Amino acid sequence: MALEKNTGKTFTLNQLLAEGERLGVTTAVTSIGLDGEEQDSLFGHDKPRVLVRPGQIIATARELLLAGGLDYEILSLTGITTRLGGRLFGTGQKFGPGDAGGGAGYPF
Repeated sequence: MALEKNTGKTFTLNQLLAEGERLGVTTAVTSIGLDGEEQDSLFGHDKPRVLVRPGQIIATARELLLAGGLDYEILSLTGITTRLGGRLFGTGQKFGPGDAGGGAGYPF
């Protein structure tokens, strides 16, 4: 995927995650930056959210997960702390927007 801003990375990610769900494949999302925020930090326009599905694994910063309002279950704490907080593995409990960060949301 492209590294530039506003190239459709989150849209493409959401399409891949939806296809995984359609095929019955368990997917996981992580990020080395920050993905899923509601507004672009540089230009200020609305952005698509990363859509977390039930059973999907997400590796993110604990503080992002707590602040995002996503229904989740914590699977494990990694003991790794980043500038966005402590990293954890969790799983979505129902469909909804989530933030991935602390490491651009990429399936692994």
